[in-house]
Amino acid sequence: SAPTPYHPNLAFATMADASAAITHEAVVPPSAVCVSLAISSGVFATLSAVAITYPAHRAAQLQQPQGRVAQALSVLANLALSGVSILLGILANGQGPVAVAFPLGVGSNLLSNMILQSRLGIAEYTKNMRVGIMVLASAVMLLPDSGPSDLPSDVDVLALLQTDQSMTFIAVCVTAMLCGLCALAKGLVTENMSLL
Repeated sequence: SAPTPYHPNLAFATMADASAAITHEAVVPPSAVCVSLAISSGVFATLSAVAITYPAHRAAQLQQPQGRVAQALSVLANLALSGVSILLGILANGQGPVAVAFPLGVGSNLLSNMILQSRLGIAEYTKNMRVGIMVLASAVMLLPDSGPSDLPSDVDVLALLQTDQSMTFIAVCVTAMLCGLCALAKGLVTENMSLL
């Protein structure tokens, strides 16, 4: 029997009902434009960080204080490159599913960060760090082929967010964040590794 067509004003009783309505749509992989924009967004995010860290690193190597003009130029470059990164991320999310575009951006950011920081001598990556980033980047690159497709245009996202499972998940996330903030405010966490 043919599935019941989805109606945008229909509220779902469970997430399974919502999922069933969504899975009747054909799975369409994200476009090459979406993938390219997402990867570029991550690379520009790396460049924005390097615009601040590399001049400071060079000044420390040469044992010379960084001049005010150099600092101002670093901050301007950081802001400009961050703006480009954010713009590319927004454009990527407009071209395909956020569940694919965002991880691609983060994966390319981590990978390009590791390559640039290693080449410029800003940071040293251990074998475990390199392997972890490579595995993550490889997994993220599989998302365009095997990851989720975008939601159909007529799906009522607010109805999905108002289901019991969504409300429970949101409440658990807010509670965990508040507990973490309280732990930091009370000084229960004092070491960087504990912060991670």
